[in-house]
Amino acid sequence: LAAALVAGAALLIVRGLPQRDWRQLAGAGALMGAGIYLRSELYILVLVAGGLFAVRAVAALLPGDAPHPAPDRAAAWRVVRLGGAGLAGLLIVLLPLWGYYAASAGGPLPQHATWYFGGGTPATAGGLALPPIRYLAQARARLIPDFLAGPDTPTSPVVNPGLVALLLIGTVVVMAGVLVPGLNRLFAGRAARRTGHVPARPANWLLPAGLGILALGTLPVLLDPNPYSSLHGFVLAAPLVVAAFAARPPAGREAEPVTVLGTFTILYLLLHVLIISALSGIGPISRYEWGQRYLLPAYPLLIALVVPALARLAATARTPDGAAVRTAARLALTAAAVLALIGAGFLARGWTALRDGKLEAQSWAAAVAAAPGPVVLTDSWWLPLTLAPDFYARSWFLAATLTAAATWPAQARAAGLGGFTTATTGATLGPALTGATPPATPGPATTRGRVTVQPFTLP
Repeated sequence: LAAALVAGAALLIVRGLPQRDWRQLAGAGALMGAGIYLRSELYILVLVAGGLFAVRAVAALLPGDAPHPAPDRAAAWRVVRLGGAGLAGLLIVLLPLWGYYAASAGGPLPQHATWYFGGGTPATAGGLALPPIRYLAQARARLIPDFLAGPDTPTSPVVNPGLVALLLIGTVVVMAGVLVPGLNRLFAGRAARRTGHVPARPANWLLPAGLGILALGTLPVLLDPNPYSSLHGFVLAAPLVVAAFAARPPAGREAEPVTVLGTFTILYLLLHVLIISALSGIGPISRYEWGQRYLLPAYPLLIALVVPALARLAATARTPDGAAVRTAARLALTAAAVLALIGAGFLARGWTALRDGKLEAQSWAAAVAAAPGPVVLTDSWWLPLTLAPDFYARSWFLAATLTAAATWPAQARAAGLGGFTTATTGATLGPALTGATPPATPGPATTRGRVTVQPFTLP
C-alpha cells in the first residue's frame, strides 16, 4: 500500500508540475503523508520532492537556449509556489500523526524511527566511533554487490561472485549503451555542421548485450533447485529495472514528464542509499531490506521509466535507417522480454514461498494451541509475532539468553505456576530449563518443521 501511495504521488507530480497545477501537487503531498503513516523511512520523500523542486527552480534561473536565453525568475518563483502547495498537502495529512506521537512518544516520530534516524548504536572502525557512517565503515567494497545481488543469508540464494560480476557488468554495459549513442549524436551533429553531411545512424549493440548479460546473471538464481525464501538484491529481484537508464526523453512537450519522473526517481534512489542505508543507525542491516521493504516503492517508478524506453526500442525496430539498427533494437526488446519473464518468475517463486511459509506457520499455531497451560516460553523473539492469535490468547515470555532461561523455572514457581510450555526453534532452551534450580520436568515434545513445542512441569 505504501508503494502504491508513492507511485500515486509521483504520478501527480509528473502531471502537475508540467501543467502548473497546484491541486495535483497538493494531492501528491497528501499521498506522501499517507505513505509516511505506513513506513517512517518514506520521510526521505520529503527531501526527494524538495530536491526536485529546487533543481527545477535553479534550472529556471540559469541562462538557457532560445527561445528562453535569459534567466526566468517568474518561472523559478512559480516552481516555489507549486512546491509550497505540495508541502501544504503534506502538512495537513501529517499534523494529526505528529500530534499522536507527541502525546504518546514525546516527539513527532515513533520510538523506533527516532532511534533509526538518530544514529542508532554507535559502531567502530579503525578505533574511531563512527555512527554516522556505520554502513560505509563496515560494508566498504560490499556496497555495490549487496545493492545488486544482496548479501548471503540462510534464507537467500547463494549468488556466487561470478553471477555478481555478470550483474555488475550487465548494468555497466546498459549504461554505456545509453551514453555512447548520446556521444555519437553529439559528434555527428558537430560533423554535420562542419561538413554538411549527416552520417548514418550506428547500430546500438551495447544495449542488447548488457540486457543479455543481466539475463545470464539472474536466470541461474531463478532456476536454482535449492530452496530459498528471500531475495535481498535490488536488481536481482527485478532485473528489467536496469532498462530505465534507456528512458531518454523524446523531443517536445512529451519530454518533460519523463524528465520529471527520472529526476524524482534518481533522487529517491541516491538519497535513500545515502541516508537510509549509509547514514542511518541500522547500518549494514539495511542491505537485507533494500528491494523488498525499504526501496519497494522505487520499483513502480523505474518500471514507469522502462515503458518509454521500450517504446523507443520498438520504434527503432521499425526504422528505415538500416538492417543493423533494426536488428540491435529487436535483440534489445527480446532481452528485455526475457528479463521481464525472469522477474515474473521470481514473483511466482515468492508467492510459493509465502504459501509454504503460511502453511508452516499454521502447523506451528496448531501445535502451540494444543499445548497445556496459560504460559508459553520461547527463545525466538519473532515467533509470537508469527503466531499472533495465540499471543493474545495466553501469556508469552522471551528467554533471550541461556542465563534468562536458567532463572525462569524459579521465577515461574514463585509466581505460582505448576508448569508451562516452550516453543523453540533451537536445541538449547530445553537443557537450560532441565538443569535449572528447581529443574523443570519435560513432557512429550511435538515438532512441526522448525518449531518444537514441549510442556514442562515444576516440582
